[in-house]
Amino acid sequence: MCDLADAIEREGIQKGINKGRKEGLEEGKISLMTTLLTKKLGELTNETMMSIKTASQESIERLAQNFMNIEKEEDIQVILIP
Repeated sequence: MCDLADAIEREGIQKGINKGRKEGLEEGKISLMTTLLTKKLGELTNETMMSIKTASQESIERLAQNFMNIEKEEDIQVILIP
């Protein structure tokens, strides 16, 4: 019985670690995109920053894929809208 409890506990811990890694990677992508976009366009408005920080991972991926095509802040909003 104790082995089963230990196995369940280890599984729960592993799931927590995996979830933390995934969230960390997602936050890292957002941080990287905001840094790159700020360097490219200059200071971004609070509205744009919030749009990026609250965007889905699919939207962040689209933003990254279109990074070279972004010429102005409005382009970011267009890309983030699904």
